[in-house]
Amino acid sequence: MMTRINTWLRSAAAVGLLVAPLGACDFIDIAGANPNAINEPDISQLWVGVQVNAFFHNEGEMARTPSVWLQQLAGTDRQFSAIDRYITTESTLEGEFGSVYAGAGLLQIREGMALAEEAGCDACAALFGIHEAYLIGMLSSFVGDLPYSEAVDPAIATPKLDPQEEVYAAIQERLDEAIAGLAVEPTGGAASFYDQMAAADLNFGGDRAAWTGVAYTLKARFYMHWVEAQRNGVAAADIACGGDCLANAIAAAENGIASADMDWRGIHSTNSAEQNMFYQFLVVDRAGYISAGAFGVDLLEGRGDPRLAFYYAEDASGEFVGSAPGENNGNASGLNTTDGAAAADYDQPIATCAETRFILAEAYYLSGNEPAAQDALRDGVACNEAALGISGVPFDATLTGPALLGEIMTQKYLALFLNPELYNDYKRTCLPALETYAGLPIPRRFLYAGQERQTNPNIPSPDQQPAFNTNDPVGC
Repeated sequence: MMTRINTWLRSAAAVGLLVAPLGACDFIDIAGANPNAINEPDISQLWVGVQVNAFFHNEGEMARTPSVWLQQLAGTDRQFSAIDRYITTESTLEGEFGSVYAGAGLLQIREGMALAEEAGCDACAALFGIHEAYLIGMLSSFVGDLPYSEAVDPAIATPKLDPQEEVYAAIQERLDEAIAGLAVEPTGGAASFYDQMAAADLNFGGDRAAWTGVAYTLKARFYMHWVEAQRNGVAAADIACGGDCLANAIAAAENGIASADMDWRGIHSTNSAEQNMFYQFLVVDRAGYISAGAFGVDLLEGRGDPRLAFYYAEDASGEFVGSAPGENNGNASGLNTTDGAAAADYDQPIATCAETRFILAEAYYLSGNEPAAQDALRDGVACNEAALGISGVPFDATLTGPALLGEIMTQKYLALFLNPELYNDYKRTCLPALETYAGLPIPRRFLYAGQERQTNPNIPSPDQQPAFNTNDPVGC
């Protein structure tokens, strides 16, 4: 895995990605990239750019802001003091919104898929398709209805907003296509084509079984996004899930990522252009803007959890101190940027074995199968321990009723540290129970990016946008 990392900077640059410390929030400026930077792109270069874009989405504003709202982190300076009080603007997701479509987003993905189809390589197209589903699905989970079906049609300057349920139905279909494509072993010219992509695969070296597990885990994740809506009688959930969301989530997760060594991660090194983006933000670009969240610190400390020192750094007095919502405690601890979850070379998890097992635990619980939920809870903790190389995570798999669901979601909250998916978990379950800033509700969606609204009249003005997405009908 790590032997390839020094190749991705060179390959990403070849497709027009600017990958360097920028004195801005992120070390990848994909939104402003030129998708036409080269006339005849090499498939491996396209593929590397798409992978790096996924890292950007998993570690940028879509991760930072929800992590502050969910109190794993705290905003303690400048604009993050406002985010700590639930204030966001149309610029919050500007970079992420743009990079879903431009540069190494949908444009480049579709270009790669077209080349794969010309080569007759179904497995090659599948790898691009998985990344398309991830980018589109996660953005839709944050903003709701989304330009998608018309988004990269050169004949359409102002693509329509597709209803959120139709977006999800389409990405589930894309993931099904990917799973089917990965089941076909490339032969002949397609095999040579796939070998090029395998050599540039930053995670799995072209292991088709590993990518199949990722696709199934993403399917399960996206089915779970609609469970709240379906349980509250929202008909759109039937479209998004193509039937029973819980049953479909269980079926997908049972085929998902099966071990920690098959986790899908953002790959990083200590090279200044390849560092973990949390490290870049916390150390290089915006030191002091974000600190440890009081709830996250207190939860781990109160449980005697060995993950405390991996996630957070001690303060000057050797203590772990968090900042509560709105407190702006400038003396709060930071994150562990030396040898922990925010180190420069930490490979940030995107989708994992732990997430897969916690999806099963929640889905089994909601389906009334508590013994299976308890087993999946144990498996989820074991996956996370294996991923971090630790033991002794405290948990109680003997609980029943609502206490069991609370333990499942607490363990998932702790295992998926800084992962954007926790925002969707919280909107669905309102767990863990948080004491919010001034008793105000945590926002349920993000505003569309301002540049998109200014150029696309189909995007409503902020005062006309809904407070809730279709898949999230009930507040906390």
